[in-house]
Amino acid sequence: MQGHIGKRIRALREARQISQDDLARLFGFRDRQTVSAIETGIRRVSADELLLAVEKLGASLDYFTDPFLLVGEGRFSWRRDGADDNQLEAYERKAGPPDRSLPHLGSAGRPQSSIVAADACSRTACAVRGRGASR
Repeated sequence: MQGHIGKRIRALREARQISQDDLARLFGFRDRQTVSAIETGIRRVSADELLLAVEKLGASLDYFTDPFLLVGEGRFSWRRDGADDNQLEAYERKAGPPDRSLPHLGSAGRPQSSIVAADACSRTACAVRGRGASR
């Protein structure tokens, strides 16, 4: 979780146009290298520092800690980034509908995207059920 906290701090700092030096002063750090180490995941953020980030940067605790919250990570969109309707429809026809009958859990019990789960099914479980490993 610590890695994405640093990325979220960086994203918010850049969105607010705050330099690493200014953020270091805001947080009471001696130099900007501490901020850089946090943003790159080299240095962990303490609980007190995380609460300070919430207070000083005006973001919710979930903004920093919720790994499923898309902040700067989900910027790409087929519809927004220049794919015309024909390209998008061709891709959707080729990809097909998601198989809703599959449990979307990985080996560690963590949720997977439907694409990953469908890909895993096509190679393993579907072959066992007699559906074949290739399509």
